[in-house]
Amino acid sequence: KAKVARFDILWSLVAPTPPANPTDPNDKAYDWSRVDAVLSGLATAGITPIVSTYSTPSWAIAGRNDAQATLYDPDAPTTAAFGAFMKAVATRFSGTFTPTGKSAPLPRVRHFEIWNEPNLKGFFRFNGASNLSRYKGLVKVGYTNIKAANKKTIVIGGVGGPRSSNGQGNVSAKVWLNAMSHDKRVKFKDY
Repeated sequence: KAKVARFDILWSLVAPTPPANPTDPNDKAYDWSRVDAVLSGLATAGITPIVSTYSTPSWAIAGRNDAQATLYDPDAPTTAAFGAFMKAVATRFSGTFTPTGKSAPLPRVRHFEIWNEPNLKGFFRFNGASNLSRYKGLVKVGYTNIKAANKKTIVIGGVGGPRSSNGQGNVSAKVWLNAMSHDKRVKFKDY
């Protein structure tokens, strides 16, 4: 039986239009139906989720909005919009939040991953290329806002996709992780 499963929250599907109050998980712009169903199902099955949030809504893109042929949008978001959304996600899945119209709180999520394979421009890009500086901004604001909503979470940052060399707008996983771990402004903790 599986004990742990990774689950992706595609921000662009949850928030296709800008929320009036982006840190409020009850904001009417949010559509949590799929996310609530999957995370509640995992909790019922006794499976611990690792939640990875990515895919920028068009209204939150920083820089150039490049066309893509995928369900998710890899264009980098503004740090403020991403931070606000991560606070809403962490609040909603703090284990104490009861959505409007429901009688019981949603399950608790303890593990949050900041973006999916951000070293590859197919998953994270700013003006056409992977951008470590932009990603570090997401890690900082994501960490702060997730912890503000749920202090007992584990925030995972710096996860690189498998790529053995630099080039064509991508950064190798080794170069990416070395740059992340050597930046004293980004805090890492071993568990």
